[in-house]
Amino acid sequence: MRRPSRAALVKDVLLYGVLAFPVVVGMISPPQPARASWWLQAAGLGVLAAAIAAGRAWPAPALLTVIALTLVHGNFVFAMPVLSYLAGLRSTRARPLLWGFTGVFVGGALLSAVRGTQVTTWFPSTVWLVLLGVLPWLVGRYWRQYQELLSAAGNAPNASNSSSASPPNANGSASAPASPRTCTTPSATNWP
Repeated sequence: MRRPSRAALVKDVLLYGVLAFPVVVGMISPPQPARASWWLQAAGLGVLAAAIAAGRAWPAPALLTVIALTLVHGNFVFAMPVLSYLAGLRSTRARPLLWGFTGVFVGGALLSAVRGTQVTTWFPSTVWLVLLGVLPWLVGRYWRQYQELLSAAGNAPNASNSSSASPPNANGSASAPASPRTCTTPSATNWP
């Protein structure tokens, strides 16, 4: 595993500052260190910092950690769409995150059934999971794929131009490469 660059560390610290801000504001207005939930939120801030630090190497566990932090306090939900988008950008495989989202959905549905929660309560939670978790992940994933496609398309002409000489034809002489505007099939049209 590579060490992140200084610029990446600065970005992670700034990201932590932005995502921790709603939680810190909730903790200081009014400060109640005598309550256990206050200390849980403080511990959650440390877990959030660890999730952001690990998010470059392990985006799926970082996102699932942030989703679990919403059980500690609702203000951690502001980190969910951001880390979900970043997980879409950084993860090369979709299956771990799809299983993670499925696990969160099934676990939440089972917890709601055991607690006897009404459908009017757990259904909006499911919608929030989709809107704040799955949708930003899809946007990040599709943006990464789009960038890879642009990169591959930009490198494709260079690869064909740098190839070796054309193979000889039946006469033994090398044939000139076909122009991109040349149409080889009678039914196709030449594009401008």
